Amino acid sequence: MDRHRRHVLQLRVDVRRHIDAELAEQVLQALHGERCLAGAVTAAIQAHHQAVAHQRIAAHATDLGQVLDARGAGRRSHCQQEEE
Repeated sequence: MDRHRRHVLQLRVDVRRHIDAELAEQVLQALHGERCLAGAVTAAIQAHHQAVAHQRIAAHATDLGQVLDARGAGRRSHCQQEEE
């Protein structure tokens, strides 16, 4: 009876080795692909960071209605309430 169990165990080990070999090959191919793309990606996203302390950035609204009033966004004005 032991000799039959040994063959089952050997079969499981052989299958596991085959799966591990395929997995290792896929991992190596993926890593190779990432290395090939690494030069292109870093060159494409290289940024030149320069601090600009003396400039101010502001938005220009041509109409006061375009400016968001965060405190009163959900409330109606006194004039709107009287009209109703």
